[in-house]
Amino acid sequence: MSSGAHDPQPKWVGSVLNCEHHISRTAIMLAQIYPPDPSTHDLTSDAEPLPRIDYHLVHSLIYISRASLDKHDMKRFEYVIHARKLYYTIHYNFQLAYRSLQDAYAYSIILDKQKEEYETRAATNLEGLKYNEEARTLNLRHMEHFLDQVTKLAKKRNDVSVFFSHMKWIFLETDMPRLVSTSKHLYRKSMGLEAIDDALSKGWNLGGNNVYEKQLAKLVCERFSPTLQMVRFTNSGTEANMMAIGTSIAWTGRTKILKAGGSVNLPHEWVLAPYNDIKKTRAILFGLPPASLAAILVEPMLGSGGAVPGDLAFLQYLRDATTQYGALLIFDEVMTSRLSYRGLGHKIGIQPDLMTLGKWVGGGMSFGAFGGRKDIMGMFDPRSGTLSHAGTFNNNVISMAAGCAGCELLNAEILDKLNGLGELMIGMVQEVLNKHGITKDHPTHHSSVGINDTVSDAKISNGTSAATLPSQKSPRMWTTGIGSILGIFFGGENKDILQSLFFHHMLEGDIYLAQRGFMALSIEILQKHVEDFVVALEKFVIKYKHLLLYNVSENHELPLE
Repeated sequence: MSSGAHDPQPKWVGSVLNCEHHISRTAIMLAQIYPPDPSTHDLTSDAEPLPRIDYHLVHSLIYISRASLDKHDMKRFEYVIHARKLYYTIHYNFQLAYRSLQDAYAYSIILDKQKEEYETRAATNLEGLKYNEEARTLNLRHMEHFLDQVTKLAKKRNDVSVFFSHMKWIFLETDMPRLVSTSKHLYRKSMGLEAIDDALSKGWNLGGNNVYEKQLAKLVCERFSPTLQMVRFTNSGTEANMMAIGTSIAWTGRTKILKAGGSVNLPHEWVLAPYNDIKKTRAILFGLPPASLAAILVEPMLGSGGAVPGDLAFLQYLRDATTQYGALLIFDEVMTSRLSYRGLGHKIGIQPDLMTLGKWVGGGMSFGAFGGRKDIMGMFDPRSGTLSHAGTFNNNVISMAAGCAGCELLNAEILDKLNGLGELMIGMVQEVLNKHGITKDHPTHHSSVGINDTVSDAKISNGTSAATLPSQKSPRMWTTGIGSILGIFFGGENKDILQSLFFHHMLEGDIYLAQRGFMALSIEILQKHVEDFVVALEKFVIKYKHLLLYNVSENHELPLE
């Protein structure tokens, strides 16, 4: 081969170049769809990922070129095409990898933010745990002090035995109320045990009627006449309310129950209305579907809801409304039936359709009762009625015998004396609060209804209780109630702390009451015990007066001692 001479171009090269010309044109077209440079495609956008190369198009080009290529040329040309395929495949995978890296980077930013948030939460939770531990330590200190006072009291009095378990007081026995008991169990040892012993000596679960239940039914119906024309026994006041509600549903064929005041703990179609508020209750009733109301359930005085006396006009409105809507009025007198010999409803002159009673009627044993109009209660008559009411312990001889003895013991004279003592206690407490300026600019939150035939005092701040008044208008401490059911309550931001301080303060004075301030006096309480209570209460008022005055700031540091 001579110098400077060029080797002749292989035949296949022309064919390849000719095909390359077609490939290049196709590549330009493909490049417009699949840009080869990753920087020309916005990988951070929401655009769809690049599709794969259209290999069918490439193979078509190969097929077209086969006519002008020999075997060897075709092989070389396939190498070129294969190289192109690899380039675009690698380019596509690179873009996918680049997008994955971008996603991973974005996700790492999210993880960093979550980590920072979790670290902040952990720090906050740690502070909360420290606070809870301090609170637990403080509570243990109070509890130890509590137990110490009980132990000292038991040793000093030598006539009461108590123990403390799971934050509950359990009285084992007591002959005199050295701790001013506020239990609703109206139980006298000389009476109760004799009646129970006599009943047990004759059998305690006979599976049928016993002599005591007929006696008790007669006593109860005569006592709460004319409301209780017929009565049935249950095992608790809650169960009695359940049965009364079920009876109203069966009688009316409706399902909605309006509860005036308090809370609900039974599974029914409840409609809640504010206590002592005629206007709002009327609006709620008006908004009910037609013929849907079965009954209105109400306490003539809220018991656990704050010893709030019912306004006479409000209770009378409920009586008229149930008549208008074809529903039943149920008086829950589980607590208030002790406020007058025939119950609070009879005393204020309002007769419900059904009435419920609680354990005091059973001599302090497990007991409840519901009853009312004969035509309604006749549904339980086994001879002709449509309802049944079975229960192994409904007529257990212990409750029946204790109930007979208790109803005979708690005659009109003893109840008048007990409730009169409660009224005296409410008045004395109110005098202390007025004397020290705690409630002098506020109305008296108690009523004498059921004790002295007056009803004008039943109105509480135009139909609202102290417990529901706005904090800026209500006193920091007040008393409310009727007769032997009353309470000492607190308002403002620190009301719970003040209530606890009051409980422990009274305990140091040898006086025990419910921690929430609710009290139901027993027949063992004497005027001396009431006077001791008021003296101890006044000491509390003097000690914490700076926190109780109406016009002081709520931001005081509360002492723990």
